[in-house]
Amino acid sequence: MDKQQIKEFGTIFWLHLLLIIMIYLSPFLFKWGLILLFVGLYYFQIFVLGDCFLTKIQFKGNKHIKFHPYYLSKLGLRINKKIAKLGTYLIPAAIFLLSLFWQLVLNKVPLI
Repeated sequence: MDKQQIKEFGTIFWLHLLLIIMIYLSPFLFKWGLILLFVGLYYFQIFVLGDCFLTKIQFKGNKHIKFHPYYLSKLGLRINKKIAKLGTYLIPAAIFLLSLFWQLVLNKVPLI
């Protein structure tokens, strides 16, 4: 493993990946009100910083590199940059809507 690979898969990568996995699982883990709060904070950081703070740290402020497209391309999956940018705004909203559906419509209780 060369230095570039070690740098790419360092502590920030694993922290970022763990956070993303928790976000995707959040409708089943956290109450919808808490999810709404964190989605609002996420949008606020996008508005203020122009990007996720972990992405800025991990990719040294290179605004052209995003976590999902970058690592999916390493797996051989190419994502259009416009779709990736759209996902930045739609995925959090979709996660919140899924939490509402799961918890209020299906009456499932989250763990926390």
